Amino acid sequence: VLIRNTLISKMYFEENYELKTLLIVNSHLNEIPSSLKNLTSLNILTIRGSKISVVDLSLVSRMKMLTDLVIDVSKISSLASHSQAITQSVLKHIKLRHNLLKSINFDQLKPFGMLQTFDITHNSVNTSTGSVSNSQLQRLNLGDNDMAYFFFCGWTELSNVSYLAVPNNQLQHIPNCLATFPNIISLDFSFNRIRSVKMLTFTNSTDLTTLKLWYNQLTTFQFDLVKPFQKLHTLDIAHNVIRSVVGNLTNQSLRYFAIQHNLVSKLDFCSWNEIASLEWLSIGHNRLRYVPSCLTTFPNVTLLDLSFNWINHVQMHMFVGLNNLKDLYLGGNKL
Repeated sequence: VLIRNTLISKMYFEENYELKTLLIVNSHLNEIPSSLKNLTSLNILTIRGSKISVVDLSLVSRMKMLTDLVIDVSKISSLASHSQAITQSVLKHIKLRHNLLKSINFDQLKPFGMLQTFDITHNSVNTSTGSVSNSQLQRLNLGDNDMAYFFFCGWTELSNVSYLAVPNNQLQHIPNCLATFPNIISLDFSFNRIRSVKMLTFTNSTDLTTLKLWYNQLTTFQFDLVKPFQKLHTLDIAHNVIRSVVGNLTNQSLRYFAIQHNLVSKLDFCSWNEIASLEWLSIGHNRLRYVPSCLTTFPNVTLLDLSFNWINHVQMHMFVGLNNLKDLYLGGNKL
């Protein structure tokens, strides 16, 4: 059932044993109707564009077949505490995007033992309390908030979490204790204010395939930081203020490496071992005066971006051996 573009501020639902999906879009609802519990077969509840300010998780928990709760583009500023223990909830996905939350108490999620996704992107969260202990959790998205400090120390190990995203916040450091997620696959800390990255930050995250640190304030980057991640295929440290890089990349699964829009003046690949998997190498918008030596370290690269540097001399033998190269960008230099 889809209820769209209505001025109704309150709704009452009689008993229904068949309805499985309910979408309420652009309404004047100011609370989640308590009568929703009469929809005993409801699996998916989506409310988008409402005046709801409080989410009563106790009410949601009494909807025994509900697996997906989505309340977007509303006025949510708080989650109501549980009035009683929740033992039978099958809720798997909670998405409260584009709301007015300023704080979050992760302890309020503990009763939802089957929770797989928690998404509070595009709020104004600047403080958090409690910890997540939902063992089935797979995706945690805290992007587009106002958090300056965050850590996972004290959380129980969450071995099923594969995706963690905290982009577009005010973080100055990568959160401590990422070992809480031993099987993490994707980490996104882009669009923050991170100035440095420490080796201990990534302990035990050996399944990592994607690391996004672009649009931060990194001044240097040590490739040894990502050496343990031999499954890594995407490393994006573009749009920082990196002046120097230290060490070598040895990740034999790496396909995409982006370091464009930084302040790097020298880059040399001669001491690196061959990385045959690399397909995309983007070094544009830096301060390179020379084409980096030993580009054959990446024999299968298909795109090479050296645009908008300070390069004043190019010889084609520098690209000999790059037999799969399809796109070469040299514009914006001083040739």
